[in-house]
Amino acid sequence: MRLSVLKVMLLAWATFAIACGDDSTKPTNKCAGVTCETGVCDANTGTCVNECDTTEDCAEGVCDNGTCVQDLCVDVTCPRGVCAVATGECVNATVCTNETEATDCVEGYGCYGQRCVTEAEYCETQTCARGVCSLAAKGCANAASCTMDSECLEGSFCENGTCSANRCDANMVMCDRGVCEGTTGECVNATTCSSGAECVDNFYCVDGACTEVDQACAGCEGNQVCAYDQGTTVTCEESPAGCNNTFDCLGDRVCDSGSCVAPGTCAADALEPFDQAAPYALDDNSGVVSASLCANDEDAFTYDVANAAQFTGTLVALVNVDAEDVGRGEVAVELLDDAGTSIASGTTVNGVARLTTTIGNLNRGIYTLVVTPSGALSSAGLSYTVFMNL
Repeated sequence: MRLSVLKVMLLAWATFAIACGDDSTKPTNKCAGVTCETGVCDANTGTCVNECDTTEDCAEGVCDNGTCVQDLCVDVTCPRGVCAVATGECVNATVCTNETEATDCVEGYGCYGQRCVTEAEYCETQTCARGVCSLAAKGCANAASCTMDSECLEGSFCENGTCSANRCDANMVMCDRGVCEGTTGECVNATTCSSGAECVDNFYCVDGACTEVDQACAGCEGNQVCAYDQGTTVTCEESPAGCNNTFDCLGDRVCDSGSCVAPGTCAADALEPFDQAAPYALDDNSGVVSASLCANDEDAFTYDVANAAQFTGTLVALVNVDAEDVGRGEVAVELLDDAGTSIASGTTVNGVARLTTTIGNLNRGIYTLVVTPSGALSSAGLSYTVFMNL
């Protein structure tokens, strides 16, 4: 019985020993805690191997950063940059010069500060007032594609997406008047102006814009003189030669005997229905009748067709404002038939109005012409003539 127990214990011990194994047979990594300044650590010995200072120190391969490695650049030719022996890839040289950057630096890099950098890295150090930053130019340059003049260098402008030389600078154009347009090299009106010198001939600078003389002086009526101060102001002045009509005078001044004067007081005539019982009667023998019109007047004239030399035809009523009084205001005219019905009306244009109506056997009678102011009238009133005839 004791022997059987001993056998069981021996068997259990043997099983435990087999399961756990013998640590003495496992390999040991002797590189734990070892740092190689050059070369690589040998795990079996814990020493640094493949150490080198130059390729001559290597039994085979080449020396790369203190370690002997296989040379992967044997069959590699770099059009730009240098070959990295450890990878066989073309990379930037450690040091470069501006003269040799085409061979020192790979595509997309340029030499700046003896180091190969990208354009983005280079442009972090640059500020361009005109143009855009360019590594290739080592400074500011015209944009390859532009949308505005500021993307082009001084002396260039953006034309159809391309920076073009300013033809004004290239041709040394000097403008006596106006400004030079870079696209054409021609002198043109400035976009905005502060003096007449910035506008070409026949243009004035008015309110900051170059304006044609005729348009700038459109407010000067009659024979008024358009005066320009070569700045931004146009004024109208009365002509030293005097006036032909009131359009030639400034403000509310009127033309009287060839001179512009302050308006006097209108003197009413006796032709208004308010002044006498009946309108002034005209006939074929009346000829041209003179009258005057004040602000609140209503002059009236009659013509009896029965007394006319012709029994039928066209009745003509003509009103003419006196030449010097043209411009004091316009005159409204209205023709009434025998029943007092309006059959024609109008307003003087530059002092003249003409009304007509056809007279037949059925519409003979007395016709009345009413003359009144049309809108504002000078306080001096105006003089005019009336003529009616069949």
